[in-house]
Order: sequence, then structure tokens, then C-alpha cells
Amino acid sequence: MFLECGCKCSLKISILLLLLSACYGAGFFFIKISLDGFSNLSAGALRIMVAAVSLLFLMSLTRHRFALPRESRMPVLLNGIFFIGFPFLSLPWILNYLPTSTVAIYYSMVPIFRAGAVALPAWTGDQR
Repeated sequence: MFLECGCKCSLKISILLLLLSACYGAGFFFIKISLDGFSNLSAGALRIMVAAVSLLFLMSLTRHRFALPRESRMPVLLNGIFFIGFPFLSLPWILNYLPTSTVAIYYSMVPIFRAGAVALPAWTGDQR
């Protein structure tokens, strides 16, 4: 675990990981609650807007400025729309039909499958 690695910042990393896990896990619960007062689309859009404003605020606190080369802007925009925007907009709609625990398990499996897809060529010996 992180606490056993001997790094000076291991406690800080562990606390941040626990905080991230708590926020991620509680997100499904709060979306389910928000569906009582908001429509599916507005609940998803509100979640994305709060995340964007929070990210802009955190970026404004750092000295690092995020700059993309002109040729990378369209692929990054499309990646954000299809792989971040669409799943988070569809999440409230999905929660109307599936239990929260099932959706949380499916969403938590996405990084595992993505890591497997990246590592698959190395496992099969395909070095393209």
C-alpha cells in the first residue's frame, strides 16, 4: 500500500486517494438524490458544469498554464465530448433503470478494461 512505500509524501498521497475514492463513490448516491428534483439532462449537465468550474478554479491556483498546440485542440475536444461528456450526461438516465450499486460497479470497471485494452498487444506479442 501507499503507507508502506517509505516516501515522504506517501501519507499525503494516501489521503488524496481516499478523498478521491469518497468523492467518486458518493457521486452515484448524490445523482440518484438529485433525480428527485431535476430532469436527467439537467442533473448530468449540472454535474459537468460544477466539475468544470471546480477544475478551472483549481487550475487558477497553480502557476502551470494549460496550453494545447493548435493541431491537438479538436482531438482533445472530441475526446472530452465522447468519453467524458456523454457518459456523465447519460449517467442520470441510466440510474432511473438500474440500481445505483450496479452502475457504480460498471463504471468502476471501465479503467480496468481500458488498462487491459492497452496491455493486450503486449500480452499477445503483437508489437504494431
